[in-house]
Amino acid sequence: MTEEIPYLNPEEAITLWRKGREKWNRWVQENPSANISFQFVDFSHYRDAANRPVGMEAHHWPFADFQFPNGEVSFWNAQFGDGDVWFDYTKFGNGNVSFWNAQFGDGNVSFNRAQFGDGDVWFDEAQFGDGDVSFSIAQFGDGNVSFWSTQ
Repeated sequence: MTEEIPYLNPEEAITLWRKGREKWNRWVQENPSANISFQFVDFSHYRDAANRPVGMEAHHWPFADFQFPNGEVSFWNAQFGDGDVWFDYTKFGNGNVSFWNAQFGDGNVSFNRAQFGDGDVWFDEAQFGDGDVSFSIAQFGDGNVSFWSTQ
């Protein structure tokens, strides 16, 4: 008998994310092999203070210091809107991570000190607007990393 792997669809993922980093990271610890989808999510709706996750400051938006499980994580076709985007110190598990066709808008995008596990990481066809993009001291595991046709 195989154990069913937990899966958060985009609506469920947003609901948990809006509860804040502590509750998110606790859920990930309790569900270490879960799959998470933020496919087609428009994060720009959650950028202002009234709609940001609980306890999140603007300079941590949307995922600084978050942890992700070892399952598949998808930001495929996600939109982040204009403004800075922070994935600093974010830890991804060993599953594949996709930012395929993600739209980052104008502003700085930072994956400084982010850790990616042994799965494949795709930024294929992602679009970055005006601003700096940084992967300073980011760590990638044994999987393939692709920035094919990134703009």
